[in-house]
Amino acid sequence: MPSHWAPYPSAGKNETVVDVFYRHFSKYSGGFIPADFNGDGKLDFIVIAPAGCEAHDPNARLDYGSSGGPAADFVISTPSGYSAAEGFRSFIDTSMIKRHGTKDMLEINGSGWNGSCGYVETAVWGWTGKQVQLIELHNDKGQVVDREGCAIPSGAATTATASSSPRIPLATGYYAYVEGTFSTCAKPVMSPWYFDGTRFWEEWDVTDPKHEYSSEAVKWEMVAANRFRITYRNRDEDGQWDRHLSVNEYVITGPQSFTYVGTVGGPLNANERHQLCTPSQLPAKAKWYKQR
Repeated sequence: MPSHWAPYPSAGKNETVVDVFYRHFSKYSGGFIPADFNGDGKLDFIVIAPAGCEAHDPNARLDYGSSGGPAADFVISTPSGYSAAEGFRSFIDTSMIKRHGTKDMLEINGSGWNGSCGYVETAVWGWTGKQVQLIELHNDKGQVVDREGCAIPSGAATTATASSSPRIPLATGYYAYVEGTFSTCAKPVMSPWYFDGTRFWEEWDVTDPKHEYSSEAVKWEMVAANRFRITYRNRDEDGQWDRHLSVNEYVITGPQSFTYVGTVGGPLNANERHQLCTPSQLPAKAKWYKQR
């Protein structure tokens, strides 16, 4: 059957965004929503495709405004043409495009959840200068909140670049992944990270401490008082940088410990605990860090 794409609609009277999905894809093989995310006066697009071979559950919330549904990716205008960027999976419609100043943003408001401080209703995706990504969460009163629904004070910084890294309230030193007796400071199953007070440094493997970990942190964000994110670009076995970025999120559980909770855009339900280890606790081969 030939591919047939058409503009993606808004929900009609008595329709939900799930109804829109089934109505559109009963006739077409793809959809698109025009917008101007980067404010350059040229059209950008959200490209929407059905689940294909992957099963989707309309009632299964993934994360950050994503509730199963079709893949929604971005096509962004550039001085030389267009650039494609991976997005998320969610049921959305055209009415969720909102104008903010000179730019459009996508406000996903059909996939809320209850956090420890209250209800998180809306996930706002917008242009950061390099890409379209989640930039804010709002509660049902329109206030800016973190993932747990806790209010973020007005004027508080929500993003920071690697060149102006936010202060992360952790002690300096080596942090090892700990999991019962499986992985400890004395017997880490992977190389500990080293935190120098500003950023983390990583090595790939304790069995080969000269092998540099093939990723690079390109952005840091404090998204709550006890939560931070690191955006990575990854390098393949040929030494080439992948154009896709990954955003990992961490919860600070104390002045000497944090937990990796997952990758933004996917389920944030990992529970990989890391704790500060003294140099005397670590095997010699794990103490790889040198002042940079």
